[in-house]
Amino acid sequence: MLLQKTLHMSHPLAECKARLASIHSYRRQFLMVTKATVTSSKTVDFSFRGPLGFKAHTVLLAVDSESPEQYAFESVGGNIDLMGLVDFAEIRPNWTEITVAVHYEIKNRLFAWLDGRFGFV
Repeated sequence: MLLQKTLHMSHPLAECKARLASIHSYRRQFLMVTKATVTSSKTVDFSFRGPLGFKAHTVLLAVDSESPEQYAFESVGGNIDLMGLVDFAEIRPNWTEITVAVHYEIKNRLFAWLDGRFGFV
């Protein structure tokens, strides 16, 4: 499944990119995220909760990207496979658009079926 979310932040581009290292500064935009801990410069311990008791957890690894305005990532381990892209675009001074696109696959067959059928994540 593919998810995409666009955020508009009233901060300069460089500040928005720096705040990504402190993922908790975006907690209002991602309410279902229960844990996002930066464990090194290239890894994040990540988990979130979904409906019907579903709890996802994985480790996200940074992947090299061709653009300095983009961060690519993929998951390793856990009960969900993720890959995605975070794109930063300065719309005007002190106004940045952040687009997060994530492709995911739930490993648990029951929750994968429920998500495919009802799109609950």
